[in-house]
Amino acid sequence: MNDTTFVMSGTTDEISGEAQTLNLLSRWGDSDLNEFCDSNSEWVKARFQESDVIFMLPIDDENSIYWEHLLNISGEDFNIEKQFSQICRRMVIAGINRREPIRSCLSLKPNNTLDSEQLESGFNLGWSTTDYDELNKLVIEVDDIRERMKGAAGWMICNAGFREERDRLKNQWEQLPDSVRPVFPLTRTPQLLLAPPEYEKLEPSKEIEFIHAFDQFCDRWRLLGMTTWDLPDPHGLKTFGFLLGHAAPKEGEFIQDIPWHFPLLESDGFGKRINERHTQQAGAHGFVDQGKWQCYAHILAIHHWEQTIRLRYADVDAPAKFVEKLFSVLESVLDLKSDRIKKLRSALTSFLRVERTSLDEFR
Repeated sequence: MNDTTFVMSGTTDEISGEAQTLNLLSRWGDSDLNEFCDSNSEWVKARFQESDVIFMLPIDDENSIYWEHLLNISGEDFNIEKQFSQICRRMVIAGINRREPIRSCLSLKPNNTLDSEQLESGFNLGWSTTDYDELNKLVIEVDDIRERMKGAAGWMICNAGFREERDRLKNQWEQLPDSVRPVFPLTRTPQLLLAPPEYEKLEPSKEIEFIHAFDQFCDRWRLLGMTTWDLPDPHGLKTFGFLLGHAAPKEGEFIQDIPWHFPLLESDGFGKRINERHTQQAGAHGFVDQGKWQCYAHILAIHHWEQTIRLRYADVDAPAKFVEKLFSVLESVLDLKSDRIKKLRSALTSFLRVERTSLDEFR
C-alpha cells in the first residue's frame, strides 16, 4: 500500500520561503561550532573515541545540578559539555560528526529569544519585526513535526521486523573494510529525476552491495537514513513542485506526500477521507497503535539519552545510585515524572525481548 500523496493549492514561493527561513535558522552558530571544535580539540577527539557521533547533552541552567551529579566529571569537562549543548540548541542540531552538524528528530528547539547576532543577520536580509514573528511561529510548527517524527522513529526501534532488517544491514556494514565503510550519519543515495543511481554504473563490490541494500531498506521504511544504528531518521511531511513518477502539477498547485508512519492530527486539516486512508496504510505496515505516537516519542528519547550517557566518559566510574540520578536527569529533560519514565523504559525492554508488539493496552 502506497503512502498518501495528493495535490493542494498553493505557491512554490511560499514553500521555498519557509525552507530559506529554516536554512537561516540552522546556519546561526556555524562559526561558534568551528571555534568550539578548535578550542576544545582534545575533548572532541576523546568523544569520537567513544562514539562515531558526538551527541549534545541537553544541559541548561535549570537542570545543571542533576547533570553534574550524574556525569561525575571534572568542572572543565562539564563546562565544555554545557557550551556544546548551547551551540547545538542554537543551531537546532543533535550533535556533530567530525565538524559536520547532524540534524535529526531529536534536535532540540532553540531558545525563544534571538540574540544580537541573529537579529543582525535577519535585518541584513531585510527582515521586519513581522518576519521575526513568522519565524517564531515556524519554529513552533517545525518542533511539532519533529515530535511526530520522533514518534515514528520510536515505533521503529520497538518493531521487531525493523530491528531484524537493521541488524542484517549493520552486520553487512561492519564487515566492510575501514577504507570504504560509510560513516554516520548514513543517508540514502540521492534520487535524480530519470537517472539511475551512480553506484549502478560501478563494478559490483561489497560496498556497492551494502549501499544498494541500504537504499532499499530506507525506501521500505520511508527513511532519510540512519543517524546511528539506534536512531532512524524518518521522512516527515513533504511538499514538492513534483514527485518522481507523477505528472508536474498545474501552476499554483503543489504535491503533499505523507509517509505512512507519520502521525496525522485532526488539526492538520487534511480531512476525514485522507486521515482514514492514512490510518489504513499505517495499519497495513503494522503501525496499528499510531495514536500512541507520543509514548513512542518518549521511548525513543529515553533510549537515546540513556545510551548516550552510558557511552560518554566510559572510562570514568559511574556515580553511586546511577539509575536514580539518570531518572532525575530524564525527568528534567522530558518533563515527565519518574514513575512514567520507568513504565516507558519497561515497555521498551518488553519490545526488545519480543514480549510486546504494540502499546494498544498501554496507559
